[in-house]
Amino acid sequence: MIPVLFSVGLAAQPVRLALVVTTNEGLGSEEMLRYADSDGGQVAEVLVELGSFRADRVVRVRDATRASLEAGLSEVVVAAAQLGEAGAEVDLFVYYTGHAGEDGLHLAGEAMPLAELKAAARVVPAHRRVFVVDACQSGQLMRSKGAVLTSVGDNPRGFAPPPEEAWITSSGAEENAFEVDKRRGALFTHFFISGARGAADSDDDGQVTLSELYSFTQRQTSAAAARSGVVQRPRWAGEHGDWAVSAPGASSTGIEAVGLVSEPLLVVRRDSQRVAAELPVGSGGRLALPSGRYQLISVNRGRPRMAELVVGKQGWKQVQLEEELVRSAGVRARGGLLIRHTWSVAAGFAGSVGGTPGRSDASGAWIGVDRAIGRGHSLGAVLSGSRQSLENPWVVGKVSAAELRVAWTFDAIEGGVSVGPRVELGGGVLDQQGQRADSGEWGQWFGDASAKTSARMGFGRLEAGGRMTVDLGPVSAHLWLGGGGAVFGDVDRTIRPTASLRLGLGMGG
Repeated sequence: MIPVLFSVGLAAQPVRLALVVTTNEGLGSEEMLRYADSDGGQVAEVLVELGSFRADRVVRVRDATRASLEAGLSEVVVAAAQLGEAGAEVDLFVYYTGHAGEDGLHLAGEAMPLAELKAAARVVPAHRRVFVVDACQSGQLMRSKGAVLTSVGDNPRGFAPPPEEAWITSSGAEENAFEVDKRRGALFTHFFISGARGAADSDDDGQVTLSELYSFTQRQTSAAAARSGVVQRPRWAGEHGDWAVSAPGASSTGIEAVGLVSEPLLVVRRDSQRVAAELPVGSGGRLALPSGRYQLISVNRGRPRMAELVVGKQGWKQVQLEEELVRSAGVRARGGLLIRHTWSVAAGFAGSVGGTPGRSDASGAWIGVDRAIGRGHSLGAVLSGSRQSLENPWVVGKVSAAELRVAWTFDAIEGGVSVGPRVELGGGVLDQQGQRADSGEWGQWFGDASAKTSARMGFGRLEAGGRMTVDLGPVSAHLWLGGGGAVFGDVDRTIRPTASLRLGLGMGG
């Protein structure tokens, strides 16, 4: 149940309720979509961040079935009724993205006719009702998002919604809509989110109205679809063009592009690797975004341009496009981030346990290099060296070791902090130089205290563990912790347990 909290002045400003319904699964014959549920999550985020929707008044129905959609509608009906009884006006916003066809919404093997959705939604006692439908079918790189459910258009025939309603659909009655892997989302929803974050604010008044958002989304969706050789033109029916969907101008954080945007630019979050929005072609632009690290990546088929951005907790980050966007020879990493530097180098302190026969620990220095090979994977090499003292009643001296390892790493989590498993295989040489201890108690047993000894042996090692890299701006901090076993030559050839720790700073990558 949505909590209903309101103040004395509630009736003066309509209370906003939202129902965001998404599903990747349609009927049994339809391919699973990739982005419907994640797209819906971003829609909900925009409504809360910029649209004056309280988080507890946004009902989110993920992996929707007919039963869960009906339960979500019931939740909204009850909340709206309670608010109405308290004297408040209610604005209802409904967003659906998933599979559909001529028979209605396709929800995990069941079809829900559009007429039933309309009837259920109209039970909600609302001053305004705004419906946005992004309906999908199947495909591969561009998955077909099936025929629109009714002939809603700029000048619709036979469809006249009640005066309190507005309907926006992702395509015309005879057209398809599409998911696009390059933008990692449905084309229509992608531009809807970008517009709500500020790209659609055509009059620069800090607010994005429904008519501004529709015009922007229609123009960008149609143009992007045409470049891919398909036809997709969103449609509109109803009123409420002046209804403010979002207020990006009220945000305290975001980015402001300075200069000409000569090609579309994706804004990708480094922590989640999701596309947050897109800057369209034109003169500059502003996007309201939460604080954090982002990549700005051009959308083209050649060598992309990119920039690394940090949006602070307060203030807007200005991006001088011609100065900060650089050509990248990087590879695409997991989730679509670009690795600007495919090579990285780091160095620091190294410690190990069980790495020397007869000793419990060793410490020294290391230097390593890694090369990203794409999709979160990288290959590397680490050279380490250590020197330690031998001091006991029998012998005194020094033990030196040098080791070279090759490594494979997978960054399961990428962004400002990258974490993932790492496996290292290598070998090296131990060199011990010492002499008998000068001990009156043991001298008679071990002979002349000045007699020097020398020993050298090779060893091999295999360890597995985890690596964490923290981006600190111009440099990065590295941590490796792993364990495994080692075999030492000229001893007993048994596998001895070992553990290693490395700390250091690096550049690149």
